Amino acid sequence: MKNDYIIKRITNLEISDFQNLIKKHWVKRNHIFSKKKDVVNFYYNFRNNKNTNILGLYKKNKLCSVMGLIPSKNWDSKLKRDYFIAFLLKSKSVNDSTFNFLNYIYKKINPNFLAVSGINMETSGKIFERLGAIQIFSHYYILNPNIKSKLTKNLKYSKLKNFNNSLKILISNKIIKMPFSKFKPKKSKNYFENKYLKNPYYNYYIMNFFNSNKLVFFFVFRQIQIKKLKRKILRVIDFQGDIPKKASIIKPISEYLIENNIEYLDMMCHGFPKKSLEDLGFLLKKKNQKIPDHFEPFTGRDAELNFSIMINKYKRNIILLKGDGDQDRLNLPRN
Repeated sequence: MKNDYIIKRITNLEISDFQNLIKKHWVKRNHIFSKKKDVVNFYYNFRNNKNTNILGLYKKNKLCSVMGLIPSKNWDSKLKRDYFIAFLLKSKSVNDSTFNFLNYIYKKINPNFLAVSGINMETSGKIFERLGAIQIFSHYYILNPNIKSKLTKNLKYSKLKNFNNSLKILISNKIIKMPFSKFKPKKSKNYFENKYLKNPYYNYYIMNFFNSNKLVFFFVFRQIQIKKLKRKILRVIDFQGDIPKKASIIKPISEYLIENNIEYLDMMCHGFPKKSLEDLGFLLKKKNQKIPDHFEPFTGRDAELNFSIMINKYKRNIILLKGDGDQDRLNLPRN
């Protein structure tokens, strides 16, 4: 592409231009962004700034391509320079714009951390492969031992660990306390509250875990109901804290699943030590097993989510979960 274009952040006044581009060129019709400006604003301009976190490529003052960015500072202005790429869309008048957007990010934004999850391998896979290895999220689960599976195939039941240290659990709709976490990208109380607890589209909750009355970590999760199959699941979306050694959650989680008639709890993640999660009671999904991923609408297809880390100035202690980026974003309008 010749240098006959400009790249800048789309302003609030230009969201309608963005929506028109979505209507005309998105592969699947009736995308949520084309209908709901409030959804666009929540995920890409929570603080109602003049400029959104959507990059636009303009040729002759016409919007021809867009790339969505999800920065941590969208929900807490103190969390700077950590970014996730969310989507990429171009009109037929542009051959390719991925490199141009990435060049802008590297030179103008200069993030400490840049990653993308849910890569379309047909459109952008080769470029992301050049900038950072494409990997697959690990998928962990805990299955309800008292219910017949309808959504999954070939899953196993977690064995009760012979550790005396069974963590206590408390479900809350607020942040009780922020436990220390060594992991990056850094997250804050404002981040969790604004992104999840004040989310107008999904009901998120905090699953707190205590070791000798000390809060050691929490999960952000939400319940998903598949009405036509009369089934419920729990999906862990985010995390804060640190996992103590030889600590088990299998007993309180199993009791919660049984009491609430929930088929399973699952978590898609990267960076946790495998032994720590297995000690907690999680099992790692294997190739011959099936856990569905898409629920809006429910397809029943097996879950597999890829990602790539392109910039990482932190080097160590990186964890990613499905809540990072926009992989747990509203897809269907609420009635």
